[in-house]
This record gives sequence, C-alpha cells and structure tokens, in this order.
Amino acid sequence: MSCPVLANGLTLLLKEIPLWEKRVQRSAREKQAVLELLQSHLPQITEVSHYPNGKPYLSTYPNLNISISHSDRYVAVLLSEQKTVLGLDIEDWGGQVERVRHKFLDESENHLVAGAQDERLALHLAWSAKESLYKALNPQEPYLQVFKILSLNLDEVQQRGELTLMYQSEKFIVQAYYCSDYVLTFFAE
Repeated sequence: MSCPVLANGLTLLLKEIPLWEKRVQRSAREKQAVLELLQSHLPQITEVSHYPNGKPYLSTYPNLNISISHSDRYVAVLLSEQKTVLGLDIEDWGGQVERVRHKFLDESENHLVAGAQDERLALHLAWSAKESLYKALNPQEPYLQVFKILSLNLDEVQQRGELTLMYQSEKFIVQAYYCSDYVLTFFAE
C-alpha cells in the first residue's frame, strides 16, 4: 500500500485490515493489526503499552515516539525519533462525520467547510485534524470544540493539505493526505 512521504524523521506505516478479520471483535482486530504493522518495521515489538492518559509507547524503543489511529478498514502508525509531540488520525469516508458536524464545528468553521470546493472532503479533514491535535496535545477538555480551524488549504493534484488550528491562543499546523478510501491527518512538533 502506498504511504505518503513525510518530512524527515517521520515514518508513517499504513495497513488495510483484511476483510476476513471483520468478524473478530473490533478492538482485538485493531490491536492485532497495529502489532503486525509495527512488527513489519520493528521486529522486536511484542506489545504496545499505554500511559495512564491513554497515549501509546513502545517499552522496547524508549526513544521512539508513536501515535496510532484506526478506522474500520485501516490502521496507521506514526513514528518519530526526533519529534516529541505526535498526533495521527485516519478516517474512512462515511456518514458519521456528517451526522455529528454540529458537535465539532462552530459557525465560522461551518462557513469555512461549506465554502471549500469539496465540502465533504473539507468536513472529513476538519474532523480528522481536530482528532490529530487532540491526541497530540491531550487537552483537559474532553471535546473537539476546543480547537478552532482558522484555515484549510488543499492541493488537489497532490491530494494533500494543511490546516491551521488554534488552541489556547496558539496556532498549530496539521498536515493532511487523502485518497478515495480515507483521509489521514497528523501533527508533529
């Protein structure tokens, strides 16, 4: 499977979950897919551990930072030895994001998304970007509205983009990639 080429020091691993695994309990299927994906890149991995706040880490690679995301069809892992704050999200195309739009976008963000050339794409990227930043920053507030989308720039030829979000008066840049199967966003600082 083709993965986007990322900036120096970042490694993105991506795997489609085989259809036959759909009958396995979702959490077990996702955990197994993440482990297999990591083992293809880092053979000594036997488990993924989690801090009390839920962030993953690899005890066998203490200098490696990690962020994990999964959708119904894919698992994705972002690794970095240099970046200390990572957040990754992958989303399949689907109706759930459209149904909960009012829960994560304010009025100005709705106008920004509605004004995009591809509103459905912009909406999925908005959700995913907020999820990525939420994973990276681990805010005290348990909801995505704490992040404000200021801009959304897309390169339709390269199928990539950049979203600028604000949290507590600070701006953050979230990178985006998309294709016919999914949208993927990440933050690395």
